[in-house]
Amino acid sequence: MNGEGNGSVLTSYLETSGVIPIDVFCSWWLTESMGSALQEFFQSKFQDCQLVEHQGGHFRFQVPKHSLRPYAIFGLLEENKEQLHVSEYGVSETSLEHIFNTMAAQQGEEQLLGSARYRGP
Repeated sequence: MNGEGNGSVLTSYLETSGVIPIDVFCSWWLTESMGSALQEFFQSKFQDCQLVEHQGGHFRFQVPKHSLRPYAIFGLLEENKEQLHVSEYGVSETSLEHIFNTMAAQQGEEQLLGSARYRGP
C-alpha cells in the first residue's frame, strides 16, 4: 500500500483518520480475492497472459495471439463468468496502431520524468 493502485483507498483512510472502516476493508478484501481467482483462471487457461490493468473491480489482461483466438477466449469467459463473479467483459484484438501509440506514450512519459529529474530542485 504505497498510495497508488489498489491499496490507495486503505492508505487514504489510514492517513486521514488512522483507521479503516470494516465495510471498506471487507469490500477491498473481496475485490482482491475475486481478482486473484480471475488472475489464476487467466494464467491457467491462457499461456503467457499478463495482467495489464487492475483498478478496483476492473481487470484487463493481455493474452498473446498464439494462446487462443478471441472467439475461444469469449467462450471460456462466458462459460465461467458466474464462477468467477464477472458481471461484464469484452474481448478485442489489439491493433498495431494501438501498440505503437501505447509505446509512444510510455516513452514520452519516461522522457518527461527524466527531464523532471534532470532539472531537479
